[in-house]
Amino acid sequence: MKKEMPMTELFNTRESGVKEFMYRRYTVPYLNGNTNLPQGIMGAAFKLTRSEEMELADKELLLEKLQLFQDSLPTPDIFDSDRNKKAICWFKPTAHLFIDAVEEVKLITEKYISPIQLHESENIGEIVYEDEYQVMAIP
Repeated sequence: MKKEMPMTELFNTRESGVKEFMYRRYTVPYLNGNTNLPQGIMGAAFKLTRSEEMELADKELLLEKLQLFQDSLPTPDIFDSDRNKKAICWFKPTAHLFIDAVEEVKLITEKYISPIQLHESENIGEIVYEDEYQVMAIP
């Protein structure tokens, strides 16, 4: 797993000087039942808001941050097939608004779930959905 990189390093530079396109994904330390891979932060954060362990102020702030995603991020309808249930979401490096917002979600969520890890990769598998901000890929 790669260590977290500053926003200015979203593009990884090879020794040759060629910049690579890096997708970005945040995960929590437990597995998703469909993929058997680490659960994404967004699903974990939504679940956390329904738990009784969160302080009310944190819950309200987290719900406010998550509302941006519900209001503005397209929701793909690709999970109807069993095959696509194994797809995982990655942010495109150009999705600055959402990457900044997920960093805020991370700050709140990691008070209750840690560690939260950042994964960056250019090879994420077969892309089964893509929009302006995100892709979903089957590893």
